[in-house]
Amino acid sequence: MTTAENLLGQAEQAVRQLETAVALIVSGAPGADPQGTLVHAGGLSVLLTQAGAAAQPDQTLRIQADMLRGRYDSAMTRLGVTVTSAQLQPAPGHTPPSPPGYAYGIPVFTPIAPGNGSMAFHPGYAPPPPPYQGPVGTHPAPPAPPAPSAPPPTPKPRRRLKLPPELLRPLLTALTVAGGLLLAFSLYASWFGHLTYERNQRIMLDQLNEDLKISATIAAAPVAGDKDLSAVPKPGTPVSLLEIPKIGLREVVVQGTGTAELRSAVGHYRPSPMPGQIGNAVLAGHRNLYGRPFARMGELQAGDKITASSQEGRFTYTVETVQRARTGEQDFLSQATFVNRMTLLTTGDTEQPGGRLAVVARLDGRPAGLKILDQDRIKEDELGLGRDPGGWLPSIVWGLVTVGVLFVTILLYRRWRTISAYLLTTPPLLVAALLWFESVARLIPSTY
Repeated sequence: MTTAENLLGQAEQAVRQLETAVALIVSGAPGADPQGTLVHAGGLSVLLTQAGAAAQPDQTLRIQADMLRGRYDSAMTRLGVTVTSAQLQPAPGHTPPSPPGYAYGIPVFTPIAPGNGSMAFHPGYAPPPPPYQGPVGTHPAPPAPPAPSAPPPTPKPRRRLKLPPELLRPLLTALTVAGGLLLAFSLYASWFGHLTYERNQRIMLDQLNEDLKISATIAAAPVAGDKDLSAVPKPGTPVSLLEIPKIGLREVVVQGTGTAELRSAVGHYRPSPMPGQIGNAVLAGHRNLYGRPFARMGELQAGDKITASSQEGRFTYTVETVQRARTGEQDFLSQATFVNRMTLLTTGDTEQPGGRLAVVARLDGRPAGLKILDQDRIKEDELGLGRDPGGWLPSIVWGLVTVGVLFVTILLYRRWRTISAYLLTTPPLLVAALLWFESVARLIPSTY
């Protein structure tokens, strides 16, 4: 049984009790209770209102509720009372709507002229207020549910480049390994570069000792057809032995200060005179990579000794000053000097990039009689802080070759036996990686 049916059942039973009580009052029978009947009528009015509201969705139940309301009105008429609307005075400026038979939702009973067997009640009597549900029989239909809002438009998916899974994964792996190779380059330039530097130094030291013996023999007893001691040496040729006891340095000096020469030794700046000759002899070397020959050069102080041995003898210099300058602030390569000097040049040891560290030393004693100068054009990477501009193309080409070899290597590892793929791909991969590293090294400042 639904709630509406239950309320209508209770209301029908209460209406029958009201009709019986009204009949007793009208007939004047003993035991009639007018006051109790009026209280019962007030509660029944509330019950009928609730039952009428609950019966609205069902037409049959709504008709039944209207019939019960009619019987209730008839019984109250027989009792001598009519249900009217009381004109109550609302607050100023506020006029709430009141349905017929209610005042602010409260049914008000107003007496009429008493007749035979009727009773008069106190004017303005109001039973307990029922919850207002609207006038009987005219309840509005429940509001319709709101219409569902239209879904937001779906954005069009962007077109993305999709590679087959069998190609995408090897490609990502190849790029990851290539990034690892870039990190490995730092190990190459420091550890492997240091090994190759030391090996080249041993080879060039033997070559320099042999050249010095030949030069001493020629100087002592020259013969027609002997080597020309005044000839300009080719780049990369050993020309001197540099020694600095204060920092434990003993390095072979080669002709030229380009990136290729400084990866094997300390370099001699070609437009300057040779160590021991008249003028400002300029030598340059790495401070961080490839043997780090000038790593401790900043520890030198005024008064420290520097020795240079060449085909013309052994020459000693005394340190005058240690200078630090940014790029372009001071030209340590200048030959405008009346004093015979040696300038050692490397990358600055400060946190500011692009700086230079220079040690300027004065020649002790007389200079050599020869003055050998190379008048050929100077390249950009021979100026101490420059890079080899010809290294960009090889770096890009060998980088692509290395990535391509990696890509093929990964594919072969997935399709072939591990040992076969390893034996076939390791040699070309190592060769491509080393050539790539050599090309990238040309882009590093020559004295870094």
